[in-house]
Amino acid sequence: MVSDIWLSCRGLERFLGEEDSQVHALRGVSLDLEPGSVHAIVGPSGCGKSTLLYILGLLDRADSGTLTIDHQLVSGLPDDRLSQKRNELLGFIFQFHFLLEDFTAQENVMIPVRRLARLTEMKCAIAPPTRERWRTIHV
Repeated sequence: MVSDIWLSCRGLERFLGEEDSQVHALRGVSLDLEPGSVHAIVGPSGCGKSTLLYILGLLDRADSGTLTIDHQLVSGLPDDRLSQKRNELLGFIFQFHFLLEDFTAQENVMIPVRRLARLTEMKCAIAPPTRERWRTIHV
């Protein structure tokens, strides 16, 4: 039986900065995310929320730990393969300064998918998540 976990990480550790000013940004983060679920990562400023998102989004690497997406181990892949996986498997909604102002938020999110020619115009509608599917992750 195939697990219904789509993204999984185990023991993620990340250090930022150099020697004397080094910060332990992530300390052993482990989590499992199901397909179609919606999650909020919350915590005080500086606790590692953005660092975690960068790693889960394949924009940065953990110093240790493992990351699996769609049943494929992606931690340790070379940069070109991470870029390919990021384009094929993930979508981002950045804060305002990263959005293209001529497009809606939904259209901004769909740009990479259209670029990969994976969806037609008719398939680009996104159903809003139900409240029962929301999860909160405290960092």
